[in-house]
Amino acid sequence: MRKRLLSGVVAAVMATTVGGAGIAEPARADGGTVPCEFIGRCPPPGPTVIFASAAMSLYWALARNVAEAIIQALVGEAARLVIGARDEVVLRQEQSEARVSVAEANRMASDYANYPVLRQDWNLFRFAGDVYQSASRDYEFMDDDFTNRAAADQIGYALNVKYPIAITAAEDSGLDQATLNSWNQEYIRANELILQKLAPACASRVTDPTTAIVEITYTCTAANGDTAVAVERYVNGRLDTPAVDLNQLKAESAIHSSWLTAVHMLPILRNP
Repeated sequence: MRKRLLSGVVAAVMATTVGGAGIAEPARADGGTVPCEFIGRCPPPGPTVIFASAAMSLYWALARNVAEAIIQALVGEAARLVIGARDEVVLRQEQSEARVSVAEANRMASDYANYPVLRQDWNLFRFAGDVYQSASRDYEFMDDDFTNRAAADQIGYALNVKYPIAITAAEDSGLDQATLNSWNQEYIRANELILQKLAPACASRVTDPTTAIVEITYTCTAANGDTAVAVERYVNGRLDTPAVDLNQLKAESAIHSSWLTAVHMLPILRNP
C-alpha cells in the first residue's frame, strides 16, 4: 500500500503537480497498521523505512524528469528524514563486526542531510560511488556465512540507509542507467537476504498434555535478541483462545530489527 508521507507545502506541491506520485509508505504515519507483505498487520515503519521510501521516491522522480519544484520538495524531505534513519542505525548496541559499517552509515547520512547543497557539488558522482562501495560491502557480509546475527542486523539497517543515498546521488549525477539498474537490483537482493537470513526464530512449549487444560506457549526471537510471546489454550481438546499467527508474532518480535525493515521495503522496491 502506498500513501503520501509529505505534509504541508510539500504535500500540496505533490498533489497539484503529479496527482499522487508521492512518497511510498507501507504503513500509516499516524501509527496505525496495514497489510504488509505476508504479515496480516504490520507494525508501523521506523525511521529507516520512512527515509528509504522518501529517498527512493526522489530517485524515481529524478528518473522520470518530473518538475523541478517537486524535485526540490523531495530533496528537502529526504535530507530531513535521513537524520532519523541515521540515529536508528547508530543508537543501537554496537557489535564489533558492524562497527565500520555503522560508522560509515553515520558519516554518509550526515553528509546527505545537507543534500540540497551537496547535489550541486561536482564531487556528487564520487560521493555516490563511495556510498555504493560501502553498501556493497554490507551486501557481501549479508551474502556470506555469518554467525553474529546481531551484527548482521545492524548492517541490515545500515545498508537500507546507504543504498538509497547512493542511488539518488548517482541518478542526480548522471550515472548510466545500466549501472543504476544493477544497483537497484542489488538493493532488492540485499533485502531479500535480510528477509531470508535474519528472520526471527520461533519455538513452542506445551504444558502437560494429559490435563484438561493445555497451553502452548510460542516465543519468537528476532536477530537483535528481542522476543515476543503468545499463548494458545486448549480446554478439553478445543481451542479456547485465538490461534497464534506465527508470522504476526515474528513481526512483533522484530519491531527493532532490520528484518521488519526488509518486510516493509521489498514491496516498495519491487513495484516503483
